[in-house]
Amino acid sequence: MGASWNMLVRNKYRTIRGNATPIDPDKPSILKRVNSSILVIFLCTMPLAAVNGIITLAWTRLESPDNLRFILDLGGIVGNSLLVFVEGNEFLSKLVDLKS
Repeated sequence: MGASWNMLVRNKYRTIRGNATPIDPDKPSILKRVNSSILVIFLCTMPLAAVNGIITLAWTRLESPDNLRFILDLGGIVGNSLLVFVEGNEFLSKLVDLKS
């Protein structure tokens, strides 16, 4: 990630606030501000996804779990934990069943 990620987050945050940025010196419209807010949400979750991938890789190499393929298909440790949480919660299980 590094410097380019940091610059992108800072400039998009400035756009959300309605300030001009070095990349786009015009005052942002409401559509640009909404798009920037969506992008900032995704940019803030990027480090979490990277850490999840690294930790999952290290854990699977050290432990060699029986359900390795299942864990990797669900998005690592975080994805597997979310699935176990949803399956254990009756209300969320019904919502997922209604969706599919």
